[in-house]
Amino acid sequence: MIIVLGMLFTVVGCGSKEKGTTADNVVDFTSCKVSLVKDSFNYDGKEKKPEVTVEDQNGSLLDPSHYSVSYKNNVKVGEAQVIVTGKGNYKGTITKTFEIIKEKKTVSYVFDKKALSTALNDVLDYEEGDSGSSLKRAIAGATLLKYANKCEASTNKSELQTAFKEWYATLSKSNKKTFKSNFDSVEDLVDDIFKDINKVKGQLEDAGVYDDVKTALKNKNAKKHWQALEDVIDKFV
Repeated sequence: MIIVLGMLFTVVGCGSKEKGTTADNVVDFTSCKVSLVKDSFNYDGKEKKPEVTVEDQNGSLLDPSHYSVSYKNNVKVGEAQVIVTGKGNYKGTITKTFEIIKEKKTVSYVFDKKALSTALNDVLDYEEGDSGSSLKRAIAGATLLKYANKCEASTNKSELQTAFKEWYATLSKSNKKTFKSNFDSVEDLVDDIFKDINKVKGQLEDAGVYDDVKTALKNKNAKKHWQALEDVIDKFV
């Protein structure tokens, strides 16, 4: 029992009732049980506001009119807070926490043999020295560079090797010779791209693939993927 400024108060537990007294009952809200419906969320840049339930000492749900709910640090990745404050005769505050986490995305990659065949056929699509051969070489180089990124060649080298071997086995002797000659020149072009793209910018722009190549180079593993693709092809040709 507490006497404040001549007034009589009785502090009781959450949900408790004092019988036989005329005192104004002050209910200790901190003795209530606060639960969050969900205690973790994936980050998406939006506010997270998990629903709250409050039970009194008897295990009965407390009407929301007896408390207010606010949230803190509930947008960015990290620990967020739910502040539940008693209202009216319910005095006290309970703070609960929940997590906002950065979702780990897993990508299931299915090796695309058809896309590889399309990229390799671009290398066969011209004869060195013919009109337009430099443009077709640029297209072939850009296509292979993009494919190396897409299939993550450096981490899928075994699948890449199997697929290339199957494709290469379908070529005639003359086509194998053409492929080797053309791929040698494509390698030189892509090597120049990695050294200094400005040296071959005009050729890439004329072929309409400059923007595609610039985008491919933004992949931090682009060179590693390209070298893995080179290794596989050079092994057979």
